[in-house]
Amino acid sequence: MLIILPTAIIIAGVINFVLGFFIHYQARPGSFNRALEIFTFTTSAWCFSNYFLSKFPSLFWFQTSYALGALVMAIALIWVSGFADRTIHKKDIFVFGGLGLLFTVLCYRSNLLINHFAKTGLGHKGEPGVLMGWYGIYMTAVFVFLIFKILRHHRKVMDLSEKKRSYYMFWGSFIFTATFFIFAILLPLLKIPEYSMLASPFSLFFVIAMIVAIFRYQLMDIKIVLRKGFIHAILSGVITALWVLIVIAIERTVRMYTGHASLLTVVIAAITITITFQPLKHKVEMFVDKIFFRGRYDYQEALADFTRTLVSILDLRELLNLIVSMSGILGTKQISIMMYDDETSHFKIMSSINLEKETKAIELNLQSDLVNLLKKTKSVVIKEEIEKLSEHSTYQIIKKEMDSLQAEISIPIFIKGELYGILSLGPKLSGEIYNREDVNLLQTLADEAGIAIENARLYGDLKRTYFETVQALAQAIEASDKYTRGHSDRVTHIAMEIAKRLKLSRADIDTLKYACILHDVGKIGILKEILNKPGALTPEEFEQIKRHPALGEEIISPVAFLENIKPIIRHHHERYDGTGYPDQIKSDHIPFLSRIIAVADTYDSMTSQRPYRPALAVELAIAEIRKCSGTQFDPEVVKAFLEIHPKLQL
Repeated sequence: MLIILPTAIIIAGVINFVLGFFIHYQARPGSFNRALEIFTFTTSAWCFSNYFLSKFPSLFWFQTSYALGALVMAIALIWVSGFADRTIHKKDIFVFGGLGLLFTVLCYRSNLLINHFAKTGLGHKGEPGVLMGWYGIYMTAVFVFLIFKILRHHRKVMDLSEKKRSYYMFWGSFIFTATFFIFAILLPLLKIPEYSMLASPFSLFFVIAMIVAIFRYQLMDIKIVLRKGFIHAILSGVITALWVLIVIAIERTVRMYTGHASLLTVVIAAITITITFQPLKHKVEMFVDKIFFRGRYDYQEALADFTRTLVSILDLRELLNLIVSMSGILGTKQISIMMYDDETSHFKIMSSINLEKETKAIELNLQSDLVNLLKKTKSVVIKEEIEKLSEHSTYQIIKKEMDSLQAEISIPIFIKGELYGILSLGPKLSGEIYNREDVNLLQTLADEAGIAIENARLYGDLKRTYFETVQALAQAIEASDKYTRGHSDRVTHIAMEIAKRLKLSRADIDTLKYACILHDVGKIGILKEILNKPGALTPEEFEQIKRHPALGEEIISPVAFLENIKPIIRHHHERYDGTGYPDQIKSDHIPFLSRIIAVADTYDSMTSQRPYRPALAVELAIAEIRKCSGTQFDPEVVKAFLEIHPKLQL
């Protein structure tokens, strides 16, 4: 044991030092990471002091061991407090760090903590001083508080990856601090020959636990940095060696043909290499990233493209379809997005790919365990991690809910701090599991999607406000005429059915809706006596009626939102053969949406009662529409109208 102990201590010291060095150069800057870095370096120094104590026993190394031990425990508590509270508070640094430094100084006053030191056959014996009891109380309090912090965090946190990190931290910290307490505190207080150095090798448990938490559960984002950094370092060395060889080759070529070395040639070559080195290195690294880190590279490119596209889409349904279209890039079998419905207070699947029919009908209420878990954790839920906790009834229910959604991973979408959507992905096509890099990317996508969805919602609310305003204007116009009351609504209904049959885009359908509602807005400038005349109109009166499309265009001109419907309103009385009004344009020169309104408007006018004639029978109106196909109406629109007419419910 006396031979093995120094070796174990030195190994513990080296591994602690390597971990601290690794964190310093690879982890992201921040007080949390710096605290862990200081802890590992301090623990390494403590291990080395115990090694020297075993080799060169003296009061100095004995005091140093206790002094660094006090610092190790203080820094460990600061770091654990930061981990549990998600931030390191200044008061923790002041209180725990201050007490640690105080006992560090007191350790070198032999009459206060250690009255006597002697080497024994089995180890080293220190006679406790008057303050050793207080040292023990301090270290015991730190030990208890440290374990309490980790346990409380483990029980409180809902994120499963965070639970795994705290799990490894608990056991690593427990074994390390418990052995420190036993060998360095308890035995001296009991006046039993003690071996403070025996606690050193047990720091390996903490270091190994941290390494597992770092690399497997992403305690720090350094795994990909290490892999890429290593490969990029090799590439830089290769490129540097290549340029050196080029300079040597140029110098020798010049020497061979001129008989002497040319300093100017070497300088020019060196300057050229200096200018081209960095761009070449960057291109080579990008090429290697594409080959060796293809998945991550594609993810990053997809994220950039996705973000650029999101800002240009303001239609909510189109936006949701875009989000689920990411399934190909993400390499997943199924994908769906649920949105919160204010009317039913349920989350409903609004868009999906490759989901079974029964799955698309699934809804989650606000009492759903999956919904509550996403709300509480505000982070991704992975079914594989849920399965590890399936002995708890709550997690069993969550697993069933994810199975019903065909989801391996569910990502929350928050808007203004409230859960508004759930993005769920099925298994990967490759059969691989979702790793931490996938989770980070998907969470970023969800955050971007949340912003875009909120913008689309606001735009939708604005459109509804405009629509209601426009509708109110149309109704105000029709209110004075009992014969045309409801005409715009009926024309809109017919035109919408025709548009759907023709499979027009969502944008065209929205534009057509506004145009239908306002197609007769120009009649507000026509005398009521003419509009409601019971008999035939004179040529002069008909000329007044023919003014209403142009008047309608003029009325809505100041409204920027209605800019794109101006030509549709102006030309909804043009005829396909060019004999209509106001501009006598024909066929394809007439806006296509105007051609749809022409059919819907004429049909409703014929089947509605007018002051100058009774309503025509539906069969006669249909026959007239069919008869005028190719002359008054676009044949394509007439065909669509005849196909949807049996389904019309006016």
